[in-house]
Amino acid sequence: FSEVRGALQAMAAPAIRIEPENELVFPAELYTQGNAILKLHNLTDANVAFKVKTTAPRDYLVRPATGSMGPRASKDVVIIMQARHSAHTAATADKFLVQAVHREGGDTPAKEEWATF
Repeated sequence: FSEVRGALQAMAAPAIRIEPENELVFPAELYTQGNAILKLHNLTDANVAFKVKTTAPRDYLVRPATGSMGPRASKDVVIIMQARHSAHTAATADKFLVQAVHREGGDTPAKEEWATF
């Protein structure tokens, strides 16, 4: 049994705390799907929208990939590593980016808006 590790990177997100802080660990067994939970905590008294991206979108499903949290709220994001049919040699290169932004009404920005933050 070995592990696949994905590095986490937070960008402009002092408004949230991410657990785990630096990396997600998945089982690396062939033909087996693996899950990891990413916990997001809103540290502010304002609404915060978030988006989770990966460098390997074909290998991971992120649910929910975008969303919002009320003041001082938390949200679990499930990251599902797809079953592998061959050894994953670039496992250490897989990365995840968590973006967060304050939002007045608590709505989630449109896809085009995220590029402007």
